[in-house]
Amino acid sequence: MTAGNRQEPFYYTVGAEMEMLSEGEWIPGRVTGGYRFRDGIITMVTRDGKTVWCPEGRTDLYRGPEKKRGKGKEEGMESLGQKITDAVKGKLNDGTVEKLVSRYVEKGIDEALSSLFSYGGEGKRLIEKKLGEVLVPAIEAYDFSQYLIKLDSVLTELVNSAGPAGNRKILENFRGLMEETGMEEIRMSEIFGQYRLHVAGNVSTCGLKACHDGGEPYYEHVTALMEEESRDRGWYARDNRRAFKFTCEEDEGLDCRIELYRHNGEGFWRFRAGDGSMDINSLRWVNDFEVFLFKLKREHVKIILDVESACDDDIEPEEKPEWRLG
Repeated sequence: MTAGNRQEPFYYTVGAEMEMLSEGEWIPGRVTGGYRFRDGIITMVTRDGKTVWCPEGRTDLYRGPEKKRGKGKEEGMESLGQKITDAVKGKLNDGTVEKLVSRYVEKGIDEALSSLFSYGGEGKRLIEKKLGEVLVPAIEAYDFSQYLIKLDSVLTELVNSAGPAGNRKILENFRGLMEETGMEEIRMSEIFGQYRLHVAGNVSTCGLKACHDGGEPYYEHVTALMEEESRDRGWYARDNRRAFKFTCEEDEGLDCRIELYRHNGEGFWRFRAGDGSMDINSLRWVNDFEVFLFKLKREHVKIILDVESACDDDIEPEEKPEWRLG
């Protein structure tokens, strides 16, 4: 209610919520009509039924609902801010920061060391370099020839005393693999020459015609071929990859195939990596020519393509027929 366009104060309304300050605390209650109501005295009934009062002019001793809400919100914000401040101070002083810094410094050092000594890392390369400077000269200066001599004598003894033919073949091939070719490069025509010797010594004479011409008997001559496979498709379709076949028309069991590659700009070729792998179980079945090719590959011998195809139709088998006079 208003009088003369002026709103009456809240303490003129019986039942209005308010608070009064008593002994340093704000006590909530409601306005009640009492002594000198609306005449300079404010009377309030607390929630527990007590009646308290104060002069109307002492505005520091009472407050209404609006002031109460505003004060409470302000005090709430101040309280929240204080709690945040206290929490921050607590974490700064309880060692949390030091623990986090220590954890991330440790993680950073671990990752840095891992990178330093990983594949391609500077630390790994430096260690390899230092080890190489010490170990390589020591290895180069050591004489291993005594062991090669001992190995050769042991293998020779084993070959000569081996019982079954299969065991003897394994030992012979193993001994052949241990010998070095000493070559840095070889021509393709020389490889074909080795294949011709292989055909002469290992061609099957079953089905070959025996001849004598009035002298020592022999088998009819056979043909060895070397030719490049088509490069239209497959692994060797590119210019830096080639594949060659070695064949014998009279004995398909002697057929052989090699794959070569070269880097751009190089004038020589090498055996393709992974081609013609060999283990101890296969030594019984490999032949002399395959052992020869394997050693060329193992020693990274350069191959010069002086010929890309070759043919020899006049190879005499080393095996001789048993000639019986009628």
